[in-house]
Amino acid sequence: MKINKPFILISLLVLSLVFFNSCKRTGINEPSPFGPSTYSLLLSISASPNVIFAGTSRETSTISVTLKKYDGSAVSGQTIHFQVRDTLGQRVNVGLFDGNMTAVSRVTDQNGLITLTYHGPFVNEMTADAQIYIYALIDWQGTDYITEFVPIYIIQDVTEVIFELYAQPNVIYCTSTRPQSQLKAVFKKDDGSPLADRRVYFYVLSGPGEFEDGKRKTYVLTNSNGIATINYIGPTNDEIGYDQFVELRGQPETSTPFYIHTEVSVRLIKGEE
Repeated sequence: MKINKPFILISLLVLSLVFFNSCKRTGINEPSPFGPSTYSLLLSISASPNVIFAGTSRETSTISVTLKKYDGSAVSGQTIHFQVRDTLGQRVNVGLFDGNMTAVSRVTDQNGLITLTYHGPFVNEMTADAQIYIYALIDWQGTDYITEFVPIYIIQDVTEVIFELYAQPNVIYCTSTRPQSQLKAVFKKDDGSPLADRRVYFYVLSGPGEFEDGKRKTYVLTNSNGIATINYIGPTNDEIGYDQFVELRGQPETSTPFYIHTEVSVRLIKGEE
């Protein structure tokens, strides 16, 4: 019997496709319990504060890194490399790590942690505000590596920030118990983004009273919304002889020569026993 050659070729092609599909169905590979290299280790990095000022001294930010396995257990003894890069991911010489180094390596402790300090640039090293990234990198399985990064915003021009201070209430009555007024400081960039983890110093400039920690000069860190609050504690009625004002100041921490501060007055009314 004479068989057409095109028919033979088509039949062979169909059989090969069937065989290929059957191999795909039966050749199941169970995934590794450790997963791909980029998922078997969990690397996290943070910067506090993540906004610093370029002044006549180098402001600092604390860089914290945590390295864990996929199951949450700590990875100790792992070397991690730290670099400063720009928004394009290129290495830049903006600021320094501990030891005046532009790049450093550290080893995780028994808890899988590394803490180091980034020192920002001087004001004369900047021509404008900048955003840099602190990279944490781990060499992993040949040419592979694991990396995470965190941004740090560097403000060169202090006129681009806003600091506001409020006292609520701004009139308090001094009786046999000490009255209170809450001071609320708001620290943010002029675009409205908050400046978190910044010290705000509070002062009792004149008049009686103190803050809730018993001091007349103290500080509070701004929260994620750029707000720092503290209670002013006024005198009792037998500690003042007449109505008067107390002058209070809020001052965020910035590098000299930048000096931002705001004052508010709280009226003290001598009340009855």
